[in-house]
Amino acid sequence: DALYYSAAVVGLNTSAFLEAGIAGRPVLAVLPKAYWKSQEGTLHFHYLTNVGGGLLQLSRSMDEHLFQLAKAVSGEISVDHNDFVREFIRPFGLGQSGSQRFADAIERLATKPRPRPTRSSKAVVARSLLRSRLTVRHLRNRLRRMRKDVRHDLRKTRDRLLRTVRRALKRWSESKLAKPWRVLIPSTDRRRAWSTNDNQEEIAETLQTVTTVRASGRPILVGPWLSETGFELLYWIPFLRWAQKYGHLRANRIIAVSRGGVGTWYSEIAARYLDVFDLVPVEEFRLANDQRIRKQEGQKHYLVTPFDREIVRLAAAELKLGRYDWLHPGLMYNLFRAFWMQLAPVSLVRNFSSPRLLHLPAVDPVPGLPKRYVAVKFYTNHALPDTLENKQFVMSVVERLVKHTHVVLLQTGLALDEHGEYSGEKAGVYTIKHLMTPGTNLDVQTRVIARADALVSTYGGFSYLGPLLGVKTLALYSNPDGFRSDHLEVAQRTFHDLSTPPFVTVHCDDVTTFEGLLGSERLAVAT
Repeated sequence: DALYYSAAVVGLNTSAFLEAGIAGRPVLAVLPKAYWKSQEGTLHFHYLTNVGGGLLQLSRSMDEHLFQLAKAVSGEISVDHNDFVREFIRPFGLGQSGSQRFADAIERLATKPRPRPTRSSKAVVARSLLRSRLTVRHLRNRLRRMRKDVRHDLRKTRDRLLRTVRRALKRWSESKLAKPWRVLIPSTDRRRAWSTNDNQEEIAETLQTVTTVRASGRPILVGPWLSETGFELLYWIPFLRWAQKYGHLRANRIIAVSRGGVGTWYSEIAARYLDVFDLVPVEEFRLANDQRIRKQEGQKHYLVTPFDREIVRLAAAELKLGRYDWLHPGLMYNLFRAFWMQLAPVSLVRNFSSPRLLHLPAVDPVPGLPKRYVAVKFYTNHALPDTLENKQFVMSVVERLVKHTHVVLLQTGLALDEHGEYSGEKAGVYTIKHLMTPGTNLDVQTRVIARADALVSTYGGFSYLGPLLGVKTLALYSNPDGFRSDHLEVAQRTFHDLSTPPFVTVHCDDVTTFEGLLGSERLAVAT
């Protein structure tokens, strides 16, 4: 149909020219010098130009070709390819299909008896000479292949021996000289020198690192994660899922190391989980983590600190690991830093992340809680600073919620980081501080949120738990300059792609405005 209804057919050298000739369409070909070998350098191309008066209209330049094409499209060119078609394609007549005649010839041949072989003395002699010559050639080729196979086998044997010796030397040197683990993050020198918006080296090193881990076959320690909850949920865990998929890493090789009892967050990635607070006492953790933060001037895991090494050493001893690979969060931090510095688009994060909802295994509900409730988590950060106005606002929100639903306050009573907690305790509010320990506090809060009707929280990384657990979430803030909009954008894109329940961020002042406009005294999230 495309040929039949076209105004012209244009190409370099193709069998479609013949079909266009049969369809009676103008056929144009331009002759670039770069394609001389595949056009005029071939024998059959001259058939297209000479047989039966020729089929093609040729042009040596693009201007000449465009002039011919314009005439063809406007219908100024009349073509008659009958002589070419008759002489080159259908010598038995223009109405005779070549395919049909070919099929008929095969069928006629099949009906004839098999011809008898002809025998003569000359043929016997010739056949004998040919057979002897072929026999000699066969023996010669077989001997050549045998020599080649012997050389190949000797080379393989030599290579196998060399590999065995090298492997033995490597095992000996590693056991005597090297550390039992490999830390897999970008080098310190590269990280300090990193100042360009082209992070192709970080991308290449990330891909190579995951490939190296895949090939080693060793157990893989991932972590320890000692930083913000939001970065763990939004970047680190999705990055690990990407690495697992890219490197075909089995979960039974992976051991996640984090804090707060968040093994359920890693349940689809790692077969085993170790909690930092099972390895390090709380007071020691606070002191060492403060030193870690001072050393790298922030919480972000850009560097491998002595505290990281100590935790991994304790984890390996706990699991009795001899040799293992260590995938430190610095690999992810240095890869995504270009995006956080606004030197790369969000596609950098999306290409190296595989976000999913958090699916908790079947666990018993937290005891002492009602069947239906709203979980509330108000803590101090830059988005909701510790001010008198914010304290009053938090209490007013809790009071309004209590009028319409049960409220479970997610206070921990623990001082494990720089965030403080707003007090929302009042009559009718359920608290769970008595269930909290450093090693279980995030696990308990996760289980409470997973069974809640909604989560009302300070806007921050913790609020991401709501949508990732399939719970509608209202995140409140009073200082719009207290958080990075790019993190919020990544979160909103992620939740949209995962089709999570609503995740709404609202300025505290806007709550009163919404209530006045809607004529309601209750928060929409509590309905």
